[in-house]
Amino acid sequence: MYLTDQDARPASASSSVAHLWDNGANVVDGLANVMAVRAAALRRFGENNIREGAPMATLEDVLVPLYMYHRYQVEAAAKLVGGEDYTFSLRGKGDRNPQIISPDEQKRALYAVLGTLKPENLALPRNSVSLLPLIGKLLARGHRLAQSALKYQELTCLHLCSVLGNAL
Repeated sequence: MYLTDQDARPASASSSVAHLWDNGANVVDGLANVMAVRAAALRRFGENNIREGAPMATLEDVLVPLYMYHRYQVEAAAKLVGGEDYTFSLRGKGDRNPQIISPDEQKRALYAVLGTLKPENLALPRNSVSLLPLIGKLLARGHRLAQSALKYQELTCLHLCSVLGNAL
């Protein structure tokens, strides 16, 4: 099968098989795997992720790619919702274009993508947050602003999930 870069690169592309930097034969199953790897990496995140003598602020340079590790797999899974399978038809091949992604697979993809918005998937582990210089310092002092920001993050995630869950 041949599809061009224009069939894979845009977020609006509808091909279920043309994606950039996705993992696995099935993007929905791949998303579950990527989320598990991401969760394990975030649980292990700590000061040992930077070299001895490095400024603690450089932990942010390590944290951001870990936190965003799933981004390309989410995009690939999201393309299944309303997506289709197609190829460039070839003479004599009897291609049947396009084929809409099955409703069951679209639902699986939708629920997998929405699962990435659960509070436990959005919130940083508290031990990770406390290592980041500014937030950690504020939390150590019991600063209400830092505590409020964490609570707001949790409440916003819960609200978003409830709104999206009710929409389904």
